Amino acid sequence: MQTTAHTQTRTRPHTATFITLHILLGLLMAGGIICGILLTVAADDARATMPEAAHLYWPLLLIGELIVVCGEVFLLSLWLLVLRVQRSRIFDPRSFGIVNVLAASAFIAAALSLTATFTVSGTSILGGYTTGLAVVLLALGLTIRVMKYLLVQASENQRELAGVI
Repeated sequence: MQTTAHTQTRTRPHTATFITLHILLGLLMAGGIICGILLTVAADDARATMPEAAHLYWPLLLIGELIVVCGEVFLLSLWLLVLRVQRSRIFDPRSFGIVNVLAASAFIAAALSLTATFTVSGTSILGGYTTGLAVVLLALGLTIRVMKYLLVQASENQRELAGVI
C-alpha cells in the first residue's frame, strides 16, 4: 500500500523547526541581555525624575536584574531541552533536571516579582504590573511542573515498552 505525504505521521519535528526554534531562543537570550542593560538606564532615569522614590533604586534594580537572569536561565534550559528532543534523548532522566530548572526559574522570578510588589506598595502603579507578572510566572511554573509529570509518565511507558520488545 502506498502512503502519501498527507497520511504519513512524523514522530519528530522537521529539522527546520529546530533551526527556527534555536534562532528564536538565541534572539530572546540576546534580547534579555539588552533588557538587563536598558533596565539600568531606565532605573537611572526614574531616579532622576522621581527623587521621592530614590530609596527604591537599588532594591528594584537588583530585583529587576535578577528577574532578567531568571529569564536567561529559563531560555538556556529550554534550549538544552530542545537539543535533547532533537537528539531523541528526551526520555533520559537528565531531562527531568532540565525541566526542574525551567520550573524553578519561573518560580524564583515570580517570587522576585512579588517582592518588587511589596517593595513599591503605595508608591506607584508598578505594583499592579509586578503582581500581574508574578501571577503569569507562577502559572508558567505550575504548567511546567505538570508537563514534567507527563514526561516522567511517558519515560516510564517507554521503558516498559522497551522491556517488552
